Amino acid sequence: MSPCLRCGKGHELVKSIKTAKGLLLRPASATDATFAGRLLKDPAVRQFLGGPLPDESLSVASRNAVLPDEGERIWIVESTGFSPLGLISLTRHKNGEDIELSYQFAPDHWGKGFAFDAGRTALAYGFQQLALPRIIAETQAANRRSIRLLTRLGLRPYAEVMRFGAAQVLFQIRPDAIA
Repeated sequence: MSPCLRCGKGHELVKSIKTAKGLLLRPASATDATFAGRLLKDPAVRQFLGGPLPDESLSVASRNAVLPDEGERIWIVESTGFSPLGLISLTRHKNGEDIELSYQFAPDHWGKGFAFDAGRTALAYGFQQLALPRIIAETQAANRRSIRLLTRLGLRPYAEVMRFGAAQVLFQIRPDAIA
Protein backbone atom coordinates (compact mmCIF):
# COMPACT_ATOMS: atom_id res chain seq x y z
CA MET A 1 0.00 0.00 0.00
CA SER A 2 1.22 3.44 -0.87
CA PRO A 3 -0.13 6.78 0.39
CA CYS A 4 -2.61 8.49 -1.89
CA LEU A 5 -1.51 11.90 -3.12
CA ARG A 6 -5.09 13.15 -2.79
CA CYS A 7 -6.27 11.79 0.58
CA GLY A 8 -3.09 10.49 2.27
CA LYS A 9 -4.59 7.04 2.92
CA GLY A 10 -2.90 3.83 1.88
CA HIS A 11 -4.24 2.18 -1.27
CA GLU A 12 -3.41 -1.09 -2.92
CA LEU A 13 -0.79 -0.93 -5.62
CA VAL A 14 -2.40 -1.08 -9.05
CA LYS A 15 -0.33 -2.74 -11.73
CA SER A 16 -0.11 -2.07 -15.45
CA ILE A 17 -2.24 -4.23 -17.74
CA LYS A 18 -1.52 -5.39 -21.30
CA THR A 19 -4.53 -5.45 -23.61
CA ALA A 20 -5.33 -8.11 -26.21
CA LYS A 21 -3.95 -5.83 -28.94
CA GLY A 22 -0.74 -4.98 -27.07
CA LEU A 23 -1.65 -1.61 -25.55
CA LEU A 24 -0.44 -0.85 -22.04
CA LEU A 25 -2.84 0.47 -19.42
CA ARG A 26 -0.47 2.06 -16.92
CA PRO A 27 -1.74 3.45 -13.61
CA ALA A 28 -1.88 7.24 -13.90
CA SER A 29 0.30 9.32 -11.60
CA ALA A 30 0.85 12.99 -10.82
CA THR A 31 3.48 13.09 -13.58
CA ASP A 32 0.67 12.50 -16.12
CA ALA A 33 -1.10 15.76 -15.24
CA THR A 34 0.45 17.58 -18.21
CA PHE A 35 -0.96 14.99 -20.63
CA ALA A 36 -4.35 15.14 -18.89
CA GLY A 37 -4.23 18.94 -19.22
CA ARG A 38 -3.76 18.66 -22.99
CA LEU A 39 -6.88 16.48 -23.18
CA LEU A 40 -8.85 18.86 -20.94
CA LYS A 41 -7.98 21.84 -23.17
CA ASP A 42 -8.59 20.12 -26.51
CA PRO A 43 -11.82 21.38 -28.15
CA ALA A 44 -12.38 18.11 -30.06
CA VAL A 45 -11.90 15.93 -26.94
CA ARG A 46 -14.12 18.23 -24.88
CA GLN A 47 -16.84 18.77 -27.51
CA PHE A 48 -19.38 16.71 -25.54
CA LEU A 49 -17.84 17.31 -22.11
CA GLY A 50 -18.63 20.97 -21.58
CA GLY A 51 -15.89 22.39 -23.77
CA PRO A 52 -12.21 23.05 -23.07
CA LEU A 53 -11.41 23.97 -19.49
CA PRO A 54 -10.26 27.53 -18.85
CA ASP A 55 -6.63 28.09 -17.87
CA GLU A 56 -7.53 29.16 -14.32
CA SER A 57 -9.04 25.75 -13.47
CA LEU A 58 -6.74 23.60 -15.61
CA SER A 59 -3.98 22.95 -13.06
CA VAL A 60 -6.27 21.51 -10.38
CA ALA A 61 -8.45 19.64 -12.89
CA SER A 62 -5.39 18.10 -14.61
CA ARG A 63 -4.04 16.84 -11.31
CA ASN A 64 -7.43 15.47 -10.23
CA ALA A 65 -7.86 13.73 -13.60
CA VAL A 66 -4.92 11.42 -12.86
CA LEU A 67 -5.30 10.83 -9.12
CA PRO A 68 -8.01 8.29 -8.32
CA ASP A 69 -9.97 8.20 -5.11
CA GLU A 70 -10.01 5.01 -3.05
CA GLY A 71 -11.37 2.06 -5.04
CA GLU A 72 -11.09 3.89 -8.36
CA ARG A 73 -8.75 3.14 -11.26
CA ILE A 74 -7.31 5.61 -13.76
CA TRP A 75 -4.96 4.38 -16.46
CA ILE A 76 -2.87 6.09 -19.10
CA VAL A 77 -3.23 4.19 -22.38
CA GLU A 78 0.09 3.74 -24.18
CA SER A 79 1.35 2.00 -27.29
CA THR A 80 4.92 1.31 -28.35
CA GLY A 81 6.25 4.20 -30.39
CA PHE A 82 3.55 6.69 -29.36
CA SER A 83 3.27 9.27 -26.64
CA PRO A 84 0.25 8.55 -24.42
CA LEU A 85 -2.86 7.84 -26.49
CA GLY A 86 -5.46 8.66 -23.87
CA LEU A 87 -6.76 7.85 -20.45
CA ILE A 88 -9.42 5.42 -19.33
CA SER A 89 -10.93 5.03 -15.90
CA LEU A 90 -13.29 3.21 -13.60
CA THR A 91 -14.40 5.92 -11.17
CA ARG A 92 -17.37 6.74 -8.99
CA HIS A 93 -20.35 8.03 -11.00
CA LYS A 94 -22.23 11.17 -10.02
CA ASN A 95 -25.01 9.02 -8.54
CA GLY A 96 -22.57 7.91 -5.80
CA GLU A 97 -23.51 4.26 -6.22
CA ASP A 98 -22.06 2.99 -9.46
CA ILE A 99 -18.62 2.76 -11.03
CA GLU A 100 -18.43 4.50 -14.40
CA LEU A 101 -16.26 3.68 -17.38
CA SER A 102 -14.84 6.93 -18.78
CA TYR A 103 -12.30 7.63 -21.49
CA GLN A 104 -10.63 10.48 -23.31
CA PHE A 105 -8.23 9.94 -26.20
CA ALA A 106 -6.16 12.41 -28.19
CA PRO A 107 -7.97 13.04 -31.52
CA ASP A 108 -5.10 11.76 -33.65
CA HIS A 109 -5.71 8.34 -32.07
CA TRP A 110 -9.47 8.20 -32.72
CA GLY A 111 -10.89 5.58 -35.06
CA LYS A 112 -7.99 3.12 -34.67
CA GLY A 113 -9.54 0.69 -32.18
CA PHE A 114 -7.50 1.92 -29.21
CA ALA A 115 -10.51 3.00 -27.13
CA PHE A 116 -12.28 -0.30 -27.83
CA ASP A 117 -9.25 -2.38 -26.82
CA ALA A 118 -8.62 -0.31 -23.69
CA GLY A 119 -12.34 -0.25 -22.83
CA ARG A 120 -12.69 -4.02 -23.14
CA THR A 121 -9.66 -4.47 -20.87
CA ALA A 122 -10.94 -1.98 -18.28
CA LEU A 123 -14.36 -3.66 -18.19
CA ALA A 124 -12.79 -7.11 -17.72
CA TYR A 125 -10.63 -5.69 -14.92
CA GLY A 126 -13.67 -4.18 -13.23
CA PHE A 127 -15.56 -7.44 -13.24
CA GLN A 128 -12.69 -9.88 -12.63
CA GLN A 129 -10.45 -7.92 -10.24
CA LEU A 130 -12.89 -5.57 -8.54
CA ALA A 131 -15.91 -7.93 -8.63
CA LEU A 132 -18.24 -5.12 -9.65
CA PRO A 133 -21.90 -6.12 -10.13
CA ARG A 134 -22.26 -3.67 -13.02
CA ILE A 135 -20.40 -0.85 -14.73
CA ILE A 136 -22.12 2.16 -16.20
CA ALA A 137 -21.18 4.90 -18.64
CA GLU A 138 -22.75 8.27 -19.40
CA THR A 139 -22.47 10.21 -22.63
CA GLN A 140 -24.29 13.00 -24.39
CA ALA A 141 -27.05 11.75 -26.66
CA ALA A 142 -25.40 13.81 -29.43
CA ASN A 143 -22.08 11.98 -29.07
CA ARG A 144 -22.61 9.31 -31.72
CA ARG A 145 -19.00 8.07 -31.67
CA SER A 146 -19.13 7.39 -27.94
CA ILE A 147 -22.53 5.72 -28.22
CA ARG A 148 -21.18 3.42 -30.96
CA LEU A 149 -18.14 2.56 -28.84
CA LEU A 150 -20.19 1.79 -25.72
CA THR A 151 -22.61 -0.35 -27.73
CA ARG A 152 -19.73 -2.22 -29.36
CA LEU A 153 -18.27 -2.86 -25.88
CA GLY A 154 -21.57 -4.50 -24.90
CA LEU A 155 -23.07 -1.71 -22.80
CA ARG A 156 -26.78 -1.09 -23.29
CA PRO A 157 -28.76 2.11 -22.69
CA TYR A 158 -31.02 2.06 -19.65
CA ALA A 159 -31.90 5.70 -18.92
CA GLU A 160 -31.83 9.22 -20.27
CA VAL A 161 -31.33 12.32 -18.15
CA MET A 162 -30.83 16.03 -18.65
CA ARG A 163 -27.51 17.02 -17.15
CA PHE A 164 -24.95 19.71 -17.97
CA GLY A 165 -27.55 21.41 -20.18
CA ALA A 166 -27.84 18.48 -22.59
CA ALA A 167 -29.57 15.11 -22.96
CA GLN A 168 -27.38 12.30 -21.59
CA VAL A 169 -27.71 8.56 -22.14
CA LEU A 170 -26.79 6.16 -19.35
CA PHE A 171 -25.45 2.74 -20.35
CA GLN A 172 -24.80 -0.36 -18.28
CA ILE A 173 -23.16 -3.75 -18.52
CA ARG A 174 -23.09 -6.70 -16.14
CA PRO A 175 -20.37 -9.35 -15.83
CA ASP A 176 -22.32 -12.01 -17.72
CA ALA A 177 -22.52 -9.73 -20.79
CA ILE A 178 -18.76 -9.67 -21.39
CA ALA A 179 -17.89 -11.68 -24.48
